Amino acid sequence: GRLVIIPQANPSAIEVFSRYGSSSGENDANRCYEVPGSSRDAFCAGTLHAAAILATVLAVGPVAVIDLHETSYRHSIARTEGQAAGCGFWCFADTELDRHIAAEIGVPVLAAPPTPTAFTSTTSRHGIVSLALETRDDAPLGARVRLHVAAVLTLAARVGLRVTMPAHALDVFPPETL
Repeated sequence: GRLVIIPQANPSAIEVFSRYGSSSGENDANRCYEVPGSSRDAFCAGTLHAAAILATVLAVGPVAVIDLHETSYRHSIARTEGQAAGCGFWCFADTELDRHIAAEIGVPVLAAPPTPTAFTSTTSRHGIVSLALETRDDAPLGARVRLHVAAVLTLAARVGLRVTMPAHALDVFPPETL
């Protein structure tokens, strides 16, 4: 097996610390996967970028994908009506198998309706085990990185992929708690 990483999938949004890119007319890339051709957003930069990422993922043919996010804690509480209160991390899972895997990893699953054009909703429809893992952006960096790494390693093991890394690989990140 192999582990494929698409780092910083939305670089123009990262550049301006926003869900939206720095170019005029860009949408939230995570809401731009498989946008209907009749939509006003069908040919915006975010949709075209998302289409390229999805085509790459489908060409690789993964057993599972994990979409790692950092989000505003306040934004998430408002969206999920307080379900994440006290959580340092959570996920949205679109299928029963996804929810089962999230439970194995120890990640709370929020009862929120799937977003049809989100990455994990789209990959789930293509038969790929898919989790979107959110961490609070106000949690310490070390805690966020460690959670993301643990989730990736657990999901990889769940689908039969053996991933190893040096024991000291995360030493650069202090082990703060959430």
